[in-house]
Amino acid sequence: MTRTYDRIGYVAVLLLGLGAFWLTLDFAPESAIFPQLVSGVLAAMGALHLVGSFLGGPATVPEPEDDASGGYQLDASEGFFDSPVRFGIIFTASLAYCIGIAVIGYYTATLIFVPVALVALGYRKPMGIFFATVGYVLVTWLVITVIFSRVLPSERILQLFG
Repeated sequence: MTRTYDRIGYVAVLLLGLGAFWLTLDFAPESAIFPQLVSGVLAAMGALHLVGSFLGGPATVPEPEDDASGGYQLDASEGFFDSPVRFGIIFTASLAYCIGIAVIGYYTATLIFVPVALVALGYRKPMGIFFATVGYVLVTWLVITVIFSRVLPSERILQLFG
């Protein structure tokens, strides 16, 4: 069941993606590719979820079932925006992440943010958190550095040691 808060979130994601895309219009073409790709996907996902929320779906939210693999099951009885504490933690962590990227570097901030966000969202399996964090950093490095040949600013922590 789609809640009004969910639709507000979808609109916010759509507007964030459109706003970010608009901000990249003044970038040099070679610098705009990755930000426009990411912001375009963000806007598209917000739009798709928003449209999907009006197309219907189950009238009730199914109860989470135990997963034989021991996987994570989100508590479906409580939406993301229905928990002000959860929302506040993620919002604050996201702001700190944005500031942290500028202050300590992208990869260092990401290595801190991803586990914090996963724990705040309720994920508690240490190996899952480890592999999600390392996997995300590796995929990001592969896309930004290897595929798009972009060099991120050097990490502050590495400057301390060398």
